Amino acid sequence: MSSASKSSRVRRAGSTAATRAAAWLYFKDHVDAYIVGLTLGIPGSPTTSKINTKNYTIYGQGSYDLTDKLTFQASLRYAHETKTVDFPATATGPATSSETKVHKFIPAATLNYKVDGGTIYIR
Repeated sequence: MSSASKSSRVRRAGSTAATRAAAWLYFKDHVDAYIVGLTLGIPGSPTTSKINTKNYTIYGQGSYDLTDKLTFQASLRYAHETKTVDFPATATGPATSSETKVHKFIPAATLNYKVDGGTIYIR
């Protein structure tokens, strides 16, 4: 198996006395190549495949101090992933390819309460 990948991250943060905010962007482009058959001891020509995964995520988070001990935090993440699998032509069949895409919005909210020695939270 061989693989190659490149990724990037961008982050931005800011705050005031009672509020805090952060946002970032993540991108990854990753390729895996597989050869199956030689290592498994399967007779005949090896099967090869290439999997290309591209994903990016945008994330934002904000928090507000309701009191000295109670904080409300909310976040939203958008995730997008495209995965393509390619099989080259063989003596027994033509080249084939398949692609899947996933898009998701993922919200979250949390209440944090500071106590001696730790934090109690509800998500």
